[in-house]
Amino acid sequence: MRKTLRINTGNEIGKTVEKSLDEYFRRLDGEPPHGIYDMVINHVERALIASVMDRAGGNQTQAADMLGMNRNTLRAKLTKVRHPLTARKPGFRGHRNAHDALRLASSCRRP
Repeated sequence: MRKTLRINTGNEIGKTVEKSLDEYFRRLDGEPPHGIYDMVINHVERALIASVMDRAGGNQTQAADMLGMNRNTLRAKLTKVRHPLTARKPGFRGHRNAHDALRLASSCRRP
């Protein structure tokens, strides 16, 4: 039986998201917000997967286990993160591994 260690009992992640959203709304400077849910979920998911892939040394099986998901689900999420980048690059032959794809995706800005 696995023992679960609870480190984030004070919901620091939630507080960090709230702080980031406060800053986002402040920077809007009166412009109406839209698509906030997808924006937040996509950014958090990308950061979460990148962090876990880094800790797993790029090993998808270990990362999937850490995330509590099936490896094929993780692979689909990795593909989703990488997809917009590969579509814009003619002659793209792929990354050495999914970890490299996530690092590249994390460094790109969305319009």
